[in-house]
Amino acid sequence: GACLVCQICQLWNFSDAELTYGSLSVDSMEHMKEIGELGLYIWKTQMIEPLTKDLVGLLLEGIRYDRKGGVTGGSHFQSDSTIYGVIHSFVSVEEYKKKGNLNLYEDIFEKPFLLATGEYYREEAAKLLQEASISQ
Repeated sequence: GACLVCQICQLWNFSDAELTYGSLSVDSMEHMKEIGELGLYIWKTQMIEPLTKDLVGLLLEGIRYDRKGGVTGGSHFQSDSTIYGVIHSFVSVEEYKKKGNLNLYEDIFEKPFLLATGEYYREEAAKLLQEASISQ
């Protein structure tokens, strides 16, 4: 059988000369964009969506650990850059969309993050109220 790349090129009607000499037309850039979008779609559907519950849980746990004064990079949590990178991937995986490019981030991370943040600060406020006297 023919190689996969050859089959794709035949589907896109690239001539032998274009393939040999690399003089692809401007339309080829659009195909490359589509390949990039396909890669992001596969990342989203095969990695992010199946792991959402565990991934978001670990992110929130890492953020909570950091808020409580944990040393990042120590213990079993990764550095801040890892947490940032995972959260950023929720946004960047849908950047190619013209509308709703933040939906994934908002649906799977922002809502649980805001709830966890509210809970954390409720706990902190309750601790401060118990520790502080009225005169303070």
